[in-house]
Amino acid sequence: MNANAHLICTARKRVRDASATREAILEAARMAFTRHGYGQTGVREIARDAGVTAAMVNRYFGSKEALFCEVLNKGDLFNQALRSGRAGFGETLAREIIGKRSECSRFDPILVVLRSIGDVSAVSILRDHLARRLAPFIEMLDHEAAAVQAEMVIAILSGFDLLSNVIKSPGLSSCDDDRLISILGAALQRCIDPPAALTHGGLGA
Repeated sequence: MNANAHLICTARKRVRDASATREAILEAARMAFTRHGYGQTGVREIARDAGVTAAMVNRYFGSKEALFCEVLNKGDLFNQALRSGRAGFGETLAREIIGKRSECSRFDPILVVLRSIGDVSAVSILRDHLARRLAPFIEMLDHEAAAVQAEMVIAILSGFDLLSNVIKSPGLSSCDDDRLISILGAALQRCIDPPAALTHGGLGA
């Protein structure tokens, strides 16, 4: 191999290694924020789980706050449900949420939110993130009550995640997945197909 070819191969290897390191840090952060939330997760814990140093985490992301924002941006809760269209939205989203119950180590953006709301510095990040993530959903609903409906979907999902995955309430824990999908899907669908009064000025009446 000549000198130029060697330099090209070395450069490519560094790019691949950098990409892999960045992804390892992100994956460790997703899991840590899901388990503990923003306030109870430290950069050193993330670095340890990623197999790097804390200095390396800061080198790639700048700060824990910036890393938290990046993790939230990777979790797009509504993509698949939006692709299913309005009629199938509730069931599709419910199926995705229920599917996570048997994957305890999986990244769960709703649990990240629930376990981070006690931290003042995380709340403003979460508020901005929620506004960005709900924008295409609100656009799909396209009427004056759309923002309220979209936020009600988040409220239902947060309550479900709290009872099912944090408190592990007996009713939800003992219910089979198909039944839960049916019940949760219907509740979510009701949020985006409300009584006509809500979409024609009745919200403020």
